[in-house]
Amino acid sequence: MIKRFRRLQMSFSAKIIFLLIITMVCMSAIFNIILISVQKEALKSSLNTQGTSLVRMLAHTVRLAVFTENSNEMLAPVEGLFLQDDVVEVVIWNTEGKVLLQKTKDPAEKLRVNAESEDIQAVLSKLDVSNQLIMETKESFIYFSQIFFNISSNTEENWYVDEVDIGSEKDIVGHAAVILSKEFFEIGVRNILIQTCVSILIFLCIGILITFFIIRKMTEPLQDLMMVIKKNKGDTTAPDDLAILTATYDSMIKDLERSFTTISELNDGLEEDIAKRKRLEGILLRRDKALAAVTDMAVYLLLNSDWQAYAEKLIARLGADMAYSRVHIFQHHYDEKGDLLAKQKYEWVAEHINGIFDGRVTKSFSYKELDIERWVESFRKGELISGNSLDFPENEVAWLNNNQIKSLVYAPILTGENCWGFIGFEECSVERKWEQPELDALKTTATLFGTAILRQKMESDIANQQAQIAHAGRLTALGEMASGIGHEIHQPLSVINLNAEACQSYLAKLEPDGLATEAAADITGQVNKIKRLIDNMRRFSRLSSGQLEYIDLSLPLKNSLTFYQEQFRLNNIQLNVEIRKNLPLVRSDIQKFEQILVNFLSNARHAVDTRKKKEVDLQKEVAVTLDYMNVSSEELSKLTFSKDEKTSNQIIRVEVKDNGIGMDDETKKRCLEPFFTTKDVGDGTGLGLSVSYAIIQELNFHLEIESRKGKGTVFRLYIPVEKEKQK
Repeated sequence: MIKRFRRLQMSFSAKIIFLLIITMVCMSAIFNIILISVQKEALKSSLNTQGTSLVRMLAHTVRLAVFTENSNEMLAPVEGLFLQDDVVEVVIWNTEGKVLLQKTKDPAEKLRVNAESEDIQAVLSKLDVSNQLIMETKESFIYFSQIFFNISSNTEENWYVDEVDIGSEKDIVGHAAVILSKEFFEIGVRNILIQTCVSILIFLCIGILITFFIIRKMTEPLQDLMMVIKKNKGDTTAPDDLAILTATYDSMIKDLERSFTTISELNDGLEEDIAKRKRLEGILLRRDKALAAVTDMAVYLLLNSDWQAYAEKLIARLGADMAYSRVHIFQHHYDEKGDLLAKQKYEWVAEHINGIFDGRVTKSFSYKELDIERWVESFRKGELISGNSLDFPENEVAWLNNNQIKSLVYAPILTGENCWGFIGFEECSVERKWEQPELDALKTTATLFGTAILRQKMESDIANQQAQIAHAGRLTALGEMASGIGHEIHQPLSVINLNAEACQSYLAKLEPDGLATEAAADITGQVNKIKRLIDNMRRFSRLSSGQLEYIDLSLPLKNSLTFYQEQFRLNNIQLNVEIRKNLPLVRSDIQKFEQILVNFLSNARHAVDTRKKKEVDLQKEVAVTLDYMNVSSEELSKLTFSKDEKTSNQIIRVEVKDNGIGMDDETKKRCLEPFFTTKDVGDGTGLGLSVSYAIIQELNFHLEIESRKGKGTVFRLYIPVEKEKQK
């Protein structure tokens, strides 16, 4: 029996019943307290209504007696009130607070109200405002009311209601108080408590029985389930069903949590895969569009030599297909200060988008002025400039915002080792993430343009070289003709010279100071000048013997100047020549050295003439210097000519300086290349300096070139002197 009771005590249904019983007891106790409180308040309210009615009735009854202050006439109404069981005392005052009557039901009982105390007087003063008042002491309830002399006809009705006609004028003749004992009130409260507790107890017992049978019936399936769980665990004697159920429930919750976690992870992974797939599809779609445009672009650019004819059409197709805001092609060039500029050649803009240079006269910008020279370094390395504007340095963000650029990709257009310019793709509405496949396609676009530009340049160079080769052939033929013509002219010049000398001798005897004598002498001088010019042409056109000999370089220099002195004079070119006397002799070839000097002088003349076309007020100047100097061993080691034990520390310096157009760094780097020229076709072959440089290397000279664009150029030769020949 005890074991059965303990099993029942540990069963799940018993615990549920126990919990429900506790809950019902607690709820019944709370309900009982609330019910008792409500009934107590109702009893108290009823008692207050009764006391208020009694004091009002007393005030109405004794109003004449109070007015006349006749206490005997007050006794009858007071005795009538004492017939009420709970009325224990009555007090009547006049308006001045004087006690007219104070009587208790039991004469032997002590007074419950000190009628003449200050507290009571204070209460009476409040009656002037509220008409009636209720006080509660430890033993009794005290009900106060004013006594009116001229009371209205419906006063009897107002004994049992709280409303009083305050608006009508009344004469107050005194105050009355009725004291009710709390004994009967406490008896009523006890009765309420007993009745309520008995009712709640009966209800609780019935509820517990009903709950027991209902829970017992409802938990039968649960008990069966508990038995199954116990059998599965192999312990049918487990004492605590709730512990087993809790453990099983916890295990189920954990399994569910693991399941939900797994499902959530799978769902997140699936959503991530879907988002990634959509993003990849978008990237691939944009890449395919770009590649389609690039493929068509390749067809146009690689199959046609003139890429510029299709440039605008191609960037418009690319911009529209890729939904860009703007697409530009910029070309690099240098200004007069040597600063690198980017000039806009082509532009495509979407609808409702302004061009980057709208309303501006100059459609170019300086990297240096905008403080974005890092772009140039990136371009030269073949790197892209890409990203959202807010990711750029602060000094670059200002320029991007001024041009309403929110996101961009600038791809360099490279032609070999040179950065020709760049192609820009801009977004002006929203920021965007540039994916690598799209960047690769855009870089390929720039590469195609670079290839097309390089191809066009190479084709142009080839055409120029072919023209220059043809021109060089004509010059070679002209040199051979000049040699033959010089021979043919030399004979009639000899006859003219002999006759002129004979005339000069004859006229000198007849008229020594006459004009005819001077004319004959002038003819002789001009003939000699022509002979020297022809001799120089013939010598210059002859092939060099290839034999080096010790020569004074002032002689071939003077011979070279013979060709250009008259040209310089006729073209208003100021020629300054400085030749130091007693130059040391050096091993060289006269013809080849003359050829070097002729090329230097020819380039100088062309440079000053070209600058003169741009600057009308320019005074064209060419300076030729020939001297020698001693240098330190360290300085000598920096010179590139070969040295041996015969080489001294003395060198000869030959310098040809002009104030012509000068060269930028790119031109200076390439000026010694064969067929490279900045002259128009027909004005030069592009072979002069390259041939001269080959001769310089052959003769073991050192060449230095100094040049600034817009300022002029200096060609300077350093020639070694052997120790035996040094001065």
